[in-house]
Amino acid sequence: MAMKSFLLAFAVAIVSSITTAIFAQEQGAEFFQPRFVITQHVILLEGRQIVTWEKIDELISTFPNPQKCRPQLYFTRSASEGGMEKIAKVKIWELHKKYRLSGHSIGGLWPQADARYDKIRTEADLAPNDDLKKTGMVVFKGLPLANTEVLLIPKTDDEAYSIYMQDGQTQNSLEHIVTYTDNEGRFNVYPDKDTSYLLVAIQSQAGFRAVSNVEFAQEQKLILLPWGKLNLTLTDVPGEVQYPNLRSRIVSNESLPTIELIQGIEVPVGAEAPKVFQFKFVPSLYPTDISRCFQSGQGTSHCLPGASVTLDVDDEINLTLGPLSEKQKGRLKESRQQ
Repeated sequence: MAMKSFLLAFAVAIVSSITTAIFAQEQGAEFFQPRFVITQHVILLEGRQIVTWEKIDELISTFPNPQKCRPQLYFTRSASEGGMEKIAKVKIWELHKKYRLSGHSIGGLWPQADARYDKIRTEADLAPNDDLKKTGMVVFKGLPLANTEVLLIPKTDDEAYSIYMQDGQTQNSLEHIVTYTDNEGRFNVYPDKDTSYLLVAIQSQAGFRAVSNVEFAQEQKLILLPWGKLNLTLTDVPGEVQYPNLRSRIVSNESLPTIELIQGIEVPVGAEAPKVFQFKFVPSLYPTDISRCFQSGQGTSHCLPGASVTLDVDDEINLTLGPLSEKQKGRLKESRQQ
């Protein structure tokens, strides 16, 4: 029973609709980028449907312009250690040769995501347990809100749960147990029985909200708070290329992990090395820490604490981080020497 509840993310859509949705995405996109999770036992299209390399070949062949295809391959650690990555590299280059693909990418997932995916062996493991189903609604400004990401975050031993953001949504939904609201703003989640959990709703055009299972049980609603906006200016530091990093903290009081929403550069304004940055998706009413990061060699960077702000609902503020103090210069130098 417990295993099926953790696999909610892989069964929220009707299996046959997955390829239809991907096909629709390809029509107006510059590139078609299907995502495949390669696990210890199976390959999953968009983390939800079991496929084979033959099915992947067939899927690519159905698109009007297969050369626009850029498959994204994510490997669990167990799959990589078991030799699946070597097999996949051979298979993907065969597809390159056959369809002249424009490219592909290879990556990994968080350990917590690995564990969920590696439990899947058959289609039966993708089916949610209806005995655990809880239905809710996402509301914004008094109206139900469609197409909203809803993340189920179960109680874990980790102190923090990180959500990397991009353009007002999760950067990689495969990392999370996620579902989406329907046209009436409704969604289903399948948490384990008698356990604590958090629900996080994210919608780029509306806002953000996190509630515990206790709060959710009272109304079965997640009422979104509008995003705040931050216009950030970084004073020039001679000889340095710098950029900001934002980390918003949503602290739980029920032994649940603290949620961290992390986002880097969002809308740079200016020349090649912009000094002004606009962040349009800052959670309202939660503290946000701003780090000031400085590029170093070989793609690395070192970050210093910059400031901490808490934006009101639908607020927009302007903030300038001035020249580095001597103490900050010393900390930056020390971090680079370590």
